[in-house]
Amino acid sequence: MVAGVRPRGYLCLHRPRGHAASRLLRQQRFDLVITDIIMPDGDGLELILELKRAQPSVPILAISGCGRHLQATDCLKMARNLGARALLLKPFNREQMLAALRVAVPTSDGEN
Repeated sequence: MVAGVRPRGYLCLHRPRGHAASRLLRQQRFDLVITDIIMPDGDGLELILELKRAQPSVPILAISGCGRHLQATDCLKMARNLGARALLLKPFNREQMLAALRVAVPTSDGEN
């Protein structure tokens, strides 16, 4: 668990497990949430639902390579239907991540 890192001036909090992420979302507000769909001890779809109830205006970027029983594209469609603003299919590269972040959190001047 990473407490906080500041790449490019942003405070990033990382929780690799669903329950830990859920607890953190109840404790503080965020400008953006990036969640994987399949996580140990929880799932990103539940996290999206919880976040939309608690902090409806927070943009969400959902990421998936999905699992044994579902296609990644199906997981991402479900995430979109639940309120994710941007989607990213695994595997992805840096440029794809940055493009998804621009969709999730557009700026008024069009730059990020």
